[in-house]
Amino acid sequence: MRTLCQIELFELAQDVGTDWPELASMLDFSKKAIDIIKTDVQTTTERALKMLNDWYQRVGIDADLDDVRLKVKTIAEKEKRRQESRQIFPTNLRDHRLYGRDQELNEIAAVSWQGVSHNEVTGIDAFCLQMIIGLGGIGKSAAAAGYAVRFK
Repeated sequence: MRTLCQIELFELAQDVGTDWPELASMLDFSKKAIDIIKTDVQTTTERALKMLNDWYQRVGIDADLDDVRLKVKTIAEKEKRRQESRQIFPTNLRDHRLYGRDQELNEIAAVSWQGVSHNEVTGIDAFCLQMIIGLGGIGKSAAAAGYAVRFK
């Protein structure tokens, strides 16, 4: 194995970013050790760098930077999937389908156009702002996305 330099560790620290505690767990850091780094070090990159330096000192000659890079890539892919699953609206609204809400969408459209006025001086149209309220899980976001598709 070759000796790692600080530049490599710094670049890796930047790559892992706010996910450094997850990488630390993968590198067998205890929760207590992670908490100490969080307490002692201020910025995210410095925390990640401290953790990587501690790891490197612990494993020494057996340090495998390629393995750590693979772990960082795995974390990044997992975070990307997590972000994609949090999307409220479909990524392509034209493919969005909403069934059984025609009456509600038409009511939203009717109210939206009632308050429309056109300012001749500025050339700007003013529209009515609406809120869709209701219990969680009844389709408020889907109705808003369906409205955006049908009445844009």
